[in-house]
Amino acid sequence: MSDRLPRDVSVPVDGDVDGLDQLRAALDAVAPPHAVRYVLQRLALTEAGRPAGAHEVIHALLDCEGNMVVMPLADALEAAPEAQGEVTAARERIDAWLDEHDAAGRNATEVVLDADGAGEVRIAFGLEVSPAEATAVPAHPAVHDGAYHATHLSPDLDALRDRLLEERLGRRRRLWRRLRTAITRRD
Repeated sequence: MSDRLPRDVSVPVDGDVDGLDQLRAALDAVAPPHAVRYVLQRLALTEAGRPAGAHEVIHALLDCEGNMVVMPLADALEAAPEAQGEVTAARERIDAWLDEHDAAGRNATEVVLDADGAGEVRIAFGLEVSPAEATAVPAHPAVHDGAYHATHLSPDLDALRDRLLEERLGRRRRLWRRLRTAITRRD
């Protein structure tokens, strides 16, 4: 896969990637109930052309009265060892699947899980990001954390939030209609 992909660009992975449902369940266990999107990214870092560790984020994007708020989940996972173990196992499954499907040697893996059940895995090859660039403000363009999603993908998040709200309102309307019908029949 790496020979056919452009360098320095994140691309979506085709196929049904193993581990996404396990990852979603583990994050659901520790995140607030109004999470709209989960973002996980692991980015290989380099310093002067040599490996320099990894930059990893696990964020939830929350809908707080119409505003997207980024919540890091590292502390919540640390406080819930079982969920943290599930996240680790899910990441290992995702990595194994990617390695089996010609994505070995990637510099970045990004997993996006939306509250409507959609999920996407993106990978990149040939990135050169230093530890300082990964944590700078603003961060290197390859860093796709929760802040990146809230800032650069806000129209998509707004549409997702609206769809989720419509689903919730639709269920409430149906419930209210049934309740009114039941009350009317009793009279």
